[in-house]
Amino acid sequence: MPRFSDSPPTLDYFTALLTSEVPERPLLAMELIALSSKVSFNDDWSPAFEAALLPGTDENRRFAAIEALQVARTNRFNTILQSLIADESVSELTRLEAIEALTNPADNLDSPAFELMLKILRDNASAELRSAVLSLLSRASLSVEQLESLIPLVESFGPLEWLRVPDLFQEIENAELADKLVSAVLLSPSPLSLDTVALKKKLSSHQSALKTLESGLMTFEKIGEERAARIDALAENIAGADPAKGENVFNSGKGACVACHRIGTTGGQIGPDLSTIGAIRNARDILESILHPSESIARDFDTFEIKRKSPDQPTLTGLIASQGTEGLEFVGLTGDRKIIPHEEVASIKRIPVSLMPAGLDQTLSPEELQNLVAYLLQLR
Repeated sequence: MPRFSDSPPTLDYFTALLTSEVPERPLLAMELIALSSKVSFNDDWSPAFEAALLPGTDENRRFAAIEALQVARTNRFNTILQSLIADESVSELTRLEAIEALTNPADNLDSPAFELMLKILRDNASAELRSAVLSLLSRASLSVEQLESLIPLVESFGPLEWLRVPDLFQEIENAELADKLVSAVLLSPSPLSLDTVALKKKLSSHQSALKTLESGLMTFEKIGEERAARIDALAENIAGADPAKGENVFNSGKGACVACHRIGTTGGQIGPDLSTIGAIRNARDILESILHPSESIARDFDTFEIKRKSPDQPTLTGLIASQGTEGLEFVGLTGDRKIIPHEEVASIKRIPVSLMPAGLDQTLSPEELQNLVAYLLQLR
């Protein structure tokens, strides 16, 4: 049904559902609209949507209404949506989705909306929430004050989030802003993951900041040249490591490996299956893939950036599991899967950065790394 959502028979069916007194029917209509690519809003639907958005409504029904409004856009609910965005008793995910449901979300980043997004980035929220925030901010024309508020958070960005920095800072209006941005970039554990070509172009009118950036990047490049010796040193001591402790590292929040990788029937499916990794990789290979994931991306696990034709639809970053007649099967950062119709896709660009975060050597001790590798080596 979502493929024909804007046809007269389907719109009539939505109207019948949304004007029904049976509670399940309006909810079904909203869920179907949310799955669609385009739906023309009908005035007869207003009472059902207003009832779903008002305080005290069941959270699932409210969320379905907000997601439906992201497709069937209308300005008649902007006031209600703005009040939801400002309501701290509402979940962050719902408030963020409410921003996306505004008629022109990128043009409505007033204080409550912007403060919410800063909080999500500051609190190191889930990858899904952070990605949604950065997508919104990348489409907005941010003020100098808003950009300055973002700078302290830049140094905490992960490798994929670094790719958004040139989009976030579309205009670097003064030398002070340029200097602050470069300082934040160089404090990151992985500045070489950034699209430095794009950033240098934006800094071209601020020569002092540009020189500071180039000098700092050269330092990181020299550090990279020393990594081979470090990996060799770690690999030499694997024989004395403890695989049982390594399994705990794999399953712990500190390693976070299990969120993306599967062993047997346990774990996520965003990254390669590691059930038999010990039979095909040695200790040095595994260490290099952990410490420098973007330099040894497994086949079929390339990262892609998908831009869609509608400016209201966020840019997506993740994996393409398959392509069929209906569209692309897309796998997001949290493992969620969705079909993106071919007609919605504006461009597809491969990103030479792994979804696996760099810098794990800074969150795990050398002993934990060696125990983890010892555990993976015994999987055959």
